Amino acid sequence: VAVPDASVFDFNSDVIEVSNSSDLRITGNMTLSAWINSNNISSAQVLISKNGGGGRNYLFWLLGGKIRLNTQSQGVTANTTLQSNRWYHVAVSVIDGTGTFYVDGVADGTGSFTVTPPATNQTFYIGRDYSPAAYYYFDGEMSNVQVWAAGLSPTEIETLYNSGVPLLTGAQPQAANLKGWWKLNQSANWEVD
Repeated sequence: VAVPDASVFDFNSDVIEVSNSSDLRITGNMTLSAWINSNNISSAQVLISKNGGGGRNYLFWLLGGKIRLNTQSQGVTANTTLQSNRWYHVAVSVIDGTGTFYVDGVADGTGSFTVTPPATNQTFYIGRDYSPAAYYYFDGEMSNVQVWAAGLSPTEIETLYNSGVPLLTGAQPQAANLKGWWKLNQSANWEVD
């Protein structure tokens, strides 16, 4: 998938910060989703963070080239090592304590969470973590970041992937549970490789 420069948010040590919002304090089933294109996939980089001194609600990030979700003191990692300078749709859906990762609409590993994440009052970030000691800035471009207070099914994740074309308008899966949607200045057409 190729995306023109003007149609995405280029992070490179920039960040989007959302004040504490009760809609984003998700402690049960959830789905986190984004289109990403990292300049350096091997470095640790945060996609979405609701994390802080009061506990980790959720941290969706890249570690060693793989997508990973941490909640409270637990972490689970996807199977596929991604490549730098390539667009991917990445998502994780947590249903009843089991997280399933997706890369470009296809399931890419699962893992269990036995600890319920706390409903933290921390700031929500796109593109970095909360700690000045280790922000783990996202280095690259990102688009269409979404957060649900529900676990999406494989069919719903495939709908989001939309054959390599981000779903930027129209009905979203489980719209009533969609708690945040950042299109990130997306205005141009996407092209499938």
